[in-house]
Amino acid sequence: SPITSYLVEYSTSGTFDESTPSSTISSTSELISGLINSQEYTLRVTATNAVGDSFPSATASVTPAATSSSPYALILDVISSTEIDLEWSPPKDTTGGAVTGYQIERHSGDGVFVVIATTTVDGTSSDTTYSDTGLFPGSTHTYRISAINTAGTSAPSGSSTATTFTVPGAPTNLSTL
Repeated sequence: SPITSYLVEYSTSGTFDESTPSSTISSTSELISGLINSQEYTLRVTATNAVGDSFPSATASVTPAATSSSPYALILDVISSTEIDLEWSPPKDTTGGAVTGYQIERHSGDGVFVVIATTTVDGTSSDTTYSDTGLFPGSTHTYRISAINTAGTSAPSGSSTATTFTVPGAPTNLSTL
């Protein structure tokens, strides 16, 4: 007789009884919501058909991960007419896993952020800095930073805006003495 449903049970203690949270599903995959990040869960599955229920499957363990909180305190330093340096503080909450890199986004007045760089964390002081070069003199740019870990990319930091220096115009009204 074909399988008509599956009972998915999950437990934080590793034991299963009538009070164990469960979901009855009709497919072989299930998204379980409401789990706590960094909490280990033990899961098992029972198949059902017209004749009855199978024995439960072997158990499997899973620990949901989450992206970190957002980086914060983004500071921009206009270095020249073509360079803006960025510095930020790492996320305060990394319980979902260590930060492995940062995504730097910029927009230049159109409101559409574009990823301009993805960095890798290597444990140095430069992990939370970036130099945006090759900009045009007098151009305005808005930046935001997101942290990356094994669970994905965090929400972006608050944005900050800066304008590169302008190059002076050519001197005019020259005269000789």
